[in-house]
Amino acid sequence: MIENFQYKGNSLFLDDVELKSLAHQFGTPLIVLSEKRINNNYLKIKSAFSKHFRHFKVHYALKANSNPAVISILRRLGAGADAANPNEAEIAMYSGISPDNIIMTGNNLSYNDLKRALEMNIKINFDDVNQMNILKNELPDIISFRINPGYGNGEFTGIKTAGPSSKFGIPVNEALNGYRTALNAGVKKFGIHMMAGSNNLDPGYFYELSGIFAGIIKTINNELGISFDFIDIGGGFGVPYKNEAALDINETARLIAMALDGIMDSNPDAEIIIEPGRYLVADAGIALATVTDLKNYGRSIAGTDLGMNILIRPALYGAVHEIICINKNDDKLFNYDITGQICENTDFTGLNVKLPGLEPGDILGIMNAGAYVSSMSSNYNSLSRAAEVLISDDNVHLIKKRDDIRDIINNTFIPGHLL
Repeated sequence: MIENFQYKGNSLFLDDVELKSLAHQFGTPLIVLSEKRINNNYLKIKSAFSKHFRHFKVHYALKANSNPAVISILRRLGAGADAANPNEAEIAMYSGISPDNIIMTGNNLSYNDLKRALEMNIKINFDDVNQMNILKNELPDIISFRINPGYGNGEFTGIKTAGPSSKFGIPVNEALNGYRTALNAGVKKFGIHMMAGSNNLDPGYFYELSGIFAGIIKTINNELGISFDFIDIGGGFGVPYKNEAALDINETARLIAMALDGIMDSNPDAEIIIEPGRYLVADAGIALATVTDLKNYGRSIAGTDLGMNILIRPALYGAVHEIICINKNDDKLFNYDITGQICENTDFTGLNVKLPGLEPGDILGIMNAGAYVSSMSSNYNSLSRAAEVLISDDNVHLIKKRDDIRDIINNTFIPGHLL
């Protein structure tokens, strides 16, 4: 059981708040987040890296969970923002993060996207030299490229964000050309970025990857005579979904520092930046779903009010989330396939899940729902996305209301001749 969660009798509590009571108060589907857990996760990773780097900054990856309340928690702790596009950058600013603490790392951005970023005065990690060239005579003060080191890893193929099959970043030779072009245009400040994969649990992977990155940085330092104002090593710090051992973040930070040690003399003023998302918020959240129907035609299927419009990761990647019953804690368990209301046969939240004997009205909890759940949700089948609440000390705050049908149709229009 993840820390902060505890059964008291047959009922599951998060930070001493009974989850069943929240389901009854706010309805389901419902995502419940723990401010305390987010705080603890941030302080753990900040402490691990601050031991090794004089200039260091955490930039929270908004793609994991872009709720302004979540961003505000991390902003108050000192985090900046990693934005994938200008919209995420604007959400970060709305949540109180200053433009100088926002870096946008997008791909296939349009001129208008890049122009908006310049107008917001945020930093840009260019995904391609052509993206920089789009701006022509409007180059930002600092030029940074996302490097594809030719190697990457992730829990699934779809979240491996470097290597020959990846759409992200550029090889070192292209980066050299880009930095050289920027130098010739009079640019004096430079950054460099790499993000090679997501949800990794092996400290050795980060050591290997950081060693490759250090070699690339050294090549650019030597060939162009430039030093970097920031070195952005990305994220990818994982959390266990299937009873794996947790990532040793202290060992990870130590190994990354060891791998980068040889290039720090050439980049003495560089700020080291990391971009955790999942690591900060995944295990701070649980998604609650009510059992609405039970079928047993050769296998037991528990239908719920939470489908792949809210949690798409199992259908998209084959991801596995731990699923528990929050109002029963029996020792006798049965196998269930858990599904939702979507008209797709991929709409399974979990397969062969061991749970107490279920009845309609029971409430299931899907763990690690703080990251890549709400931010990847949709209104497919015209269904509502989940409401979201935040437990903060002894208080529970609604931080996102559930969609109603008016929200779903408000941005649509019927031409007059069809009325």
